[in-house]
Amino acid sequence: LAINGRLYAGWKEVSITRSIETISGLFRLGISERWSGQDEPWPILEQDACRVLIDGETVIDGFVDTRNARFGAESDDLTVSGRDMAGDLVDSSVDIGRWVFRNATVLDIARTVAAQHDITVELQEGLTLPPPIPKLVISPGDTGSSTILKAAKMSGVLAVSDGAGG
Repeated sequence: LAINGRLYAGWKEVSITRSIETISGLFRLGISERWSGQDEPWPILEQDACRVLIDGETVIDGFVDTRNARFGAESDDLTVSGRDMAGDLVDSSVDIGRWVFRNATVLDIARTVAAQHDITVELQEGLTLPPPIPKLVISPGDTGSSTILKAAKMSGVLAVSDGAGG
């Protein structure tokens, strides 16, 4: 776990979820405030930038959503959970200065919507770009993820997070 670019070694357990059924990857860590070689407590705050790595490979690149602490006579339990950057698409309404896409590809739509959060969008290598969508209407309050998923459904493709910020 890297928090704001600093390696955090005090974790006890980890759960990582990346699925084709969700547009954002999730993580949950059981952590310790102190660990061997580290004398000062190191607070982890909500909205801290984080990266979860396995064997040096990034599997989640995003932000801390929640930090929970439970203190007891026998033990202290701290948990940190968060999502990759695509989580911003789940939480935020579309604000791109337009409400209708005409004759745009799913890739154009997804890139336009995701750019609002500096999220990159790529078509998986080897896939053929589906034909343009004649008309896609965004309703006020629609989230970025619902808009991208609507365009993906209309194009017959699946939109998934790569876990690494895209």
